Amino acid sequence: MKRCLLLSSLLLCLLCSCGVQNKALGEGSSVASQKYRMVVTFQTGQISGIMAIKHTEEMIYGTAINEFGVKLFDFVISGKKCKLKNVASMMNKWYIKRTIAGDLHTLFTEQLNIYESSDIELVNDKRGIIYKLSKLGE
Repeated sequence: MKRCLLLSSLLLCLLCSCGVQNKALGEGSSVASQKYRMVVTFQTGQISGIMAIKHTEEMIYGTAINEFGVKLFDFVISGKKCKLKNVASMMNKWYIKRTIAGDLHTLFTEQLNIYESSDIELVNDKRGIIYKLSKLGE
């Protein structure tokens, strides 16, 4: 019973926080949003889930959620910087955050065809990480 109450409370908080962020963008702004099936493969395992992205003229906002509904991190890309926010405790190490932030920046700013293709793959040869994104149907 306590577990069910805790999970429903977390879900309610997550939904409320998403509603606040959407209102902050404003009614008149043009926002392109997309959802991807995400698989991140490491040398020792993998993480799969959903990545949701909102692209405005100045910034790119996104969030990554694993297949159990646990938020891994939020990110904001503006200019030449990518900042990770609300990082899950298992990933909240400076070297992990720096690697993921750099890879996300490369993925969403340097790959020009990301919004046109349905399957995207980025390989970080230095760290042995493979990011695979497949566009979800609307």
